[in-house]
Amino acid sequence: MQSRNVCSRRLALGALCLIGFVAGCQEGGLLRPLRVGVTKHDLITAELWPRWHWLRVDLGLYLGQVVQFEPLTPYQMRVHLGNGRLVLAMVDAPQYAHIAGGNNHILLATAVNAFNATERVGLIVTRADSEIQTLADLKGKRFDFGPKDDPLLDTVALAALAEAGITRDDLEKSILFNDLFRHINSYEVAKAVAYENVAGGIIDEADYAKMPDKGGTILLGLVSKDQFRVLHRLSPMPEMVVIASKEADPVLVAKAREYFLEAVNKRPLTKIRLGLMGIKEFRPATPEAYVPFTKWYNAVCPPEEPEEFDGGEETQTSGEPQATQAAEEAVPKAP
Repeated sequence: MQSRNVCSRRLALGALCLIGFVAGCQEGGLLRPLRVGVTKHDLITAELWPRWHWLRVDLGLYLGQVVQFEPLTPYQMRVHLGNGRLVLAMVDAPQYAHIAGGNNHILLATAVNAFNATERVGLIVTRADSEIQTLADLKGKRFDFGPKDDPLLDTVALAALAEAGITRDDLEKSILFNDLFRHINSYEVAKAVAYENVAGGIIDEADYAKMPDKGGTILLGLVSKDQFRVLHRLSPMPEMVVIASKEADPVLVAKAREYFLEAVNKRPLTKIRLGLMGIKEFRPATPEAYVPFTKWYNAVCPPEEPEEFDGGEETQTSGEPQATQAAEEAVPKAP
């Protein structure tokens, strides 16, 4: 019995040493992880794991490599896709718009949403009997959004308002949260516009299409199309895209493409986890599908790039090495 306990303790100690060795190798560069750039790292699962955790694990098992998801800005991704430090990146259309000009990547796959579509369209609406006639009339009034950082119901909605000359500061704020008025989804925004003192809001066209023509009632919390007037239909926004660095190993890129386009559909647990993120599956990405949105979004919200200073006196803008160094210094340390 005593010898068994000794063996068990030795095995446990050996496992801990192996874990420490692997972690140390990752830090020291002996075992370089496959890095995937993302801009979101929030918690959504019941176990409070980061939203990418299960996809990271599953992708690593399929590729036979340690996979590390790194939260980065679009500027950082553009630099590190160019130098090959990032192998892959998974970004929404607004973030991709700020990466697209780099010409240092290829598109692998685009996400298919819960409505079986590879794009979303936003509708800025007001009540049917409202005096609001144009987007400019929304200035200084309450306008309701979807979840914070939702690419369509927040980011792109703000861009559409900015195009009409309305900034975040021009809208009424919630006294309780000192922020814009937000809801958990598009349908809740629609209910607020219909039944509260709300001048306008952004809803998903797919939700609007599902509404009955008539019959909305506050008693049942239901809305119908006849309760709204569409002020503005936004241009289609492509769904999330998976991109790969042109500097990456072609064999590895081909296997990653195979994972997203074929293997994911055969892995039920992974599909369930992706479903929590609003992703049904992946399809081949067409670069042309992102061009119109990218041109519009960059015109309204130009990419922000950090300024480089020489001795605090003169701004340097010509050197790629300086830009690369700035991006690398801004990269979070690997855990």
